[in-house]
Amino acid sequence: MTDFPQWCLAKLPEQGPWQIEPMGEQLSNRTWQISNGQQRYFVKQYFHDLEFGRDSHGMMAIERFFADLDMAPKLIFVSLLDGLVVYEFLASNLIDNVPKVELRIRVLARALAGVHHQKPNINTPSLRTRLHAYCDTLEVQKPKDAQRMREDLMSYEGLLKKVEQGPTVFCHHDLSMNHVFLTPHLKIIDWEYAGYNHPGVDLAMCVAINDLYEEEIDWFFEEYNQHAPFPLKREDLPDWLRLVAFVNYLWFKVQALLEPAEA
Repeated sequence: MTDFPQWCLAKLPEQGPWQIEPMGEQLSNRTWQISNGQQRYFVKQYFHDLEFGRDSHGMMAIERFFADLDMAPKLIFVSLLDGLVVYEFLASNLIDNVPKVELRIRVLARALAGVHHQKPNINTPSLRTRLHAYCDTLEVQKPKDAQRMREDLMSYEGLLKKVEQGPTVFCHHDLSMNHVFLTPHLKIIDWEYAGYNHPGVDLAMCVAINDLYEEEIDWFFEEYNQHAPFPLKREDLPDWLRLVAFVNYLWFKVQALLEPAEA
């Protein structure tokens, strides 16, 4: 695992000694939990922003916006140059806090609707722009793959036009149950792919990430539509899921491209 950035400990408001526990290692980020016996923080370091289509300045503006609303963890220290963020530590996620499946899904749906009501004054790339950026990343080392992805992208033109016709809301794009916390009020983490988009895309992404089955999807739609700014039709979900599957497929193609360099 990538070495913990020890220098950031001197930037914290409390003194050590700090116990450092690795929590995850991915191509796009590394995470740790640190504790001095009285205070705990969550440390995250981002990598490959360009390849994954992230804008660090925009991402931190989003994080600050939702932290100010108390919908996201507080930012303790940020170094954009190093891609490093230290957050307040949130102890247990939605799965840990809510054992009843139906209630858990309804909380998740209400969380998504709550995000869709927010309007941060932040410019974010469109879905079309992001997908073409992924193709540009592939082009460098895998031009044939990039060409094939661009051809596949053309078959989604109708859905992309539907996205662009709106409605448009602010979307999380990665709202798994592991990213929702009750502290006791609701807070959400992992905003790195957040941005403006059609709500159907974000809802489909949430359904796919959480692997919801039919009855759970019914609960999700019922709760979401009670609280969302723009209610969505259940019968439109297959189209949005098809688009989301392509988005995720292309994202994983980019990840696979980066894996040899990390080996």
